[in-house]
Amino acid sequence: MEEIIKEIVKIDSNAMENKKQQENRINERKAYYEAQIAAYEKERIEDAKEKAEKAYQDIIAAANEQYKFEEERAKKQVLLIENKYLQVEGPLLDTVFKQLFTMEA
Repeated sequence: MEEIIKEIVKIDSNAMENKKQQENRINERKAYYEAQIAAYEKERIEDAKEKAEKAYQDIIAAANEQYKFEEERAKKQVLLIENKYLQVEGPLLDTVFKQLFTMEA
């Protein structure tokens, strides 16, 4: 009977040791997979940041190009208006002065 009890204790002890080893393996695997997931998340976040930064820079570049285009167009319009004004300035001033002098006379 004593041998049977010793055998049961031995089996129980082995079972407890196996359980601890399995728990350790599970914890090691869990830590490994958590580290893998964290590394993957970090990589995905970095990729997303890079893509977002590129998209942002592309938008800024496009906006700057549009700004330059609009600025050039506005400058051309200003030059056209100035040229038209210069074309009519002399005759307009002559007409205004003639009318002023004829009113005074």
